[in-house]
Amino acid sequence: MENLDTYSSKVELDDSRLKLFCARNGLEYHELDLQSLHSSGTNASTVPKYFFIYTGSEKNSANEGNTHHWMFCYGNYIFDSYGSLETRFKVPEQFRPVKTFPRRLQSFDSDVCGEYCCAFYSFVSHEQEKDFANLGQDFCNAFEFTQDTDENDKKVLQWFKENSTGNATTGRQGNESASDEEITQ
Repeated sequence: MENLDTYSSKVELDDSRLKLFCARNGLEYHELDLQSLHSSGTNASTVPKYFFIYTGSEKNSANEGNTHHWMFCYGNYIFDSYGSLETRFKVPEQFRPVKTFPRRLQSFDSDVCGEYCCAFYSFVSHEQEKDFANLGQDFCNAFEFTQDTDENDKKVLQWFKENSTGNATTGRQGNESASDEEITQ
């Protein structure tokens, strides 16, 4: 198996890999960029129930210069693996952050935010009863995340590699199997 340290430093998930992951695991794919979330009329009732949020590749008022980052929205809750939704990004008031402990799961030196989003999406889409107050903590407990962000990154990368072929931890199968080459390149 490929060394996960080198994997995290050379792979930044783009939307095609997110789409592939969702297709392989029977999950719907929707995406909005952070700036679009601010457009007039966009609110929790006019967007899909689940969607990925991309902060964009150019600096703007919504991302406050924090570009190339993925977050995930479930209803009106936004999951951010950096745990800094309130301080690094501007989102409309009706969207609230998913509370996690530790607050920051991902190392600032890694590019694995998309993998965290996939893991969170898979987790919430298969939970029978959703207790929004504890959803983030339940997710962290399931993955045994700690304050060691480098170890957390390794855990989520390992999970992603194991579940990128349609064999999600929850047992759901996608339509076809992705090759390791498709996912890791």
